[in-house]
Amino acid sequence: MSQGSITSGGVDVERRDCSPASAKPFLEEDLPGMAREIAARDSAGFERAVEQLRSACMKCHAAENVPYFTVQLPKARASVISPGD
Repeated sequence: MSQGSITSGGVDVERRDCSPASAKPFLEEDLPGMAREIAARDSAGFERAVEQLRSACMKCHAAENVPYFTVQLPKARASVISPGD
């Protein structure tokens, strides 16, 4: 891995700079939270986790002085899997 990389929980992230600390909460809190909701197959919990993940992305972007890197949720489902499957 290069100098701007971080590994946490088995996930490798390539950073554009050498300050991987800003990705640490995302990798250690937000992504595992999403994984728990997926494993629980809880659609309401999943929706909350998706919004938490998006919010975490935006907070990190603001902290890294790139608030114009926005994350928007899709307006339509891209999966054929329906809730409850």
